Amino acid sequence: MTCNSCFACRVPQGRTRREKIALQPSGRLDSHRLGRFSGQRSSARVLGPSNGFRCQAKQWIRNSAGTNVDVPVDIAFALWEDRERICDWMPWIKSVKIQQNDTSLSRWTLSQDLFGRTWQFSWLARNLDPVHLKKIHWKSVEGSGSFGSALEVANRGEILFSQPSPASCSVTLTISYEVPDVLGPFANALSPTVEGILRTDMGRFAAYACKVQAAMASSNRQSGGL
Repeated sequence: MTCNSCFACRVPQGRTRREKIALQPSGRLDSHRLGRFSGQRSSARVLGPSNGFRCQAKQWIRNSAGTNVDVPVDIAFALWEDRERICDWMPWIKSVKIQQNDTSLSRWTLSQDLFGRTWQFSWLARNLDPVHLKKIHWKSVEGSGSFGSALEVANRGEILFSQPSPASCSVTLTISYEVPDVLGPFANALSPTVEGILRTDMGRFAAYACKVQAAMASSNRQSGGL
């Protein structure tokens, strides 16, 4: 089976991918163009069984939400840095498990009911170097995720922190995720829904952080009274 609209399906199948890119209308190979594309990664991914061919373009969706939190920035930063607690304010993230053999890695599992069905998938994320009290960020590990039985959704995220006063901070969460072109219309409908979920999560985080600070203050008072 071939894709009538795909260039890769209309060129001779004996050629390599780079040769297909550099193929001129005359059928001759242009070495200059071949060299220009050398080493570049394609933005296309082929999925499906070996007896078929599907063209799959990448599309990235980006969603953000922020909140002001009435706690010092060090408390907010510590809560996000403790990855396994993220589920406490993001209930659609069912679990985050730090990998014992490499604590920079964590296994995330997501489950959410949307558009009449339950979406479930998981991925391995690698923490990138944080900027203390400023930024926490991560990205998924290629080949570690699952989405149903056919698709893998690459993703990355970051949390930015600022401190307008010693007793408060601002926190902004941004997530980006890759969606195959065939799901483009669905992704466009999903984007505002995800943004709404993130806004709710960030409001939940603000309340959670305040409860943590109150518990810390109470514990300190009790310790001081002993």
